[in-house]
Amino acid sequence: RRRSVRSSLSEDTVREFNTASALIYNFSSLLVGVLQKRAHTKKWQTRFCTLENYRFLYSSKPHPKLNELNIIPLFGYSLDHSIQLHPYAFCLSHPTKRSFTFKAVDYGDLCHWCAMFKQVLDACDQFSH
Repeated sequence: RRRSVRSSLSEDTVREFNTASALIYNFSSLLVGVLQKRAHTKKWQTRFCTLENYRFLYSSKPHPKLNELNIIPLFGYSLDHSIQLHPYAFCLSHPTKRSFTFKAVDYGDLCHWCAMFKQVLDACDQFSH
């Protein structure tokens, strides 16, 4: 039986994160939510995520300080949502940089994240040519 990411987080925590993120990032966020990131130890870790134009931010804390944010500039990255690690997993890969694997809460969440990433990555690709 799979355990949902949302079951380990209160709705208030997710709501507070969404509100704080919108304020911190000056409403430039395209998508804000909770994903799980696959660590180098191969364990899934909950991350609070924000997709913006041309970059993806994530942190282990819902209200991170600037130095606690992980920022991925998305230029040159591609999206692979056909990986076999988990039905709701997707990978951000780059030909010369580190790849990142994330897992959504459910199929609907996966579709939403992938659609938004595709939009941003297409814009990044057009911008760089």
